Amino acid sequence: MCTLSVILQDQIDRHPWMPGLGPTFDVPELATKADVEALRAEFRELKDLMRAAMRFDTATGQKDCQDEAKMVVLRGVAKALGVDLDEVLPKAGS
Repeated sequence: MCTLSVILQDQIDRHPWMPGLGPTFDVPELATKADVEALRAEFRELKDLMRAAMRFDTATGQKDCQDEAKMVVLRGVAKALGVDLDEVLPKAGS
């Protein structure tokens, strides 16, 4: 089982509004400043978890097993939060 993909899906499941953000991935108006700051902090910590998951996936013969659609959603949300995932997630098609 692809560990990185499971982690990405968990983020989407715990924040069900994420996939519905649309192409601009704007933070919902109902979110408070505290909500946004908490999610931003979570995404910063998520980067370390994603790195570990990718190392595990590679070590168990599952390199690059993540679901591209999940990565698009997480990248968009991270961008809206000002968190750069480019150093962690592989670029689309790479």
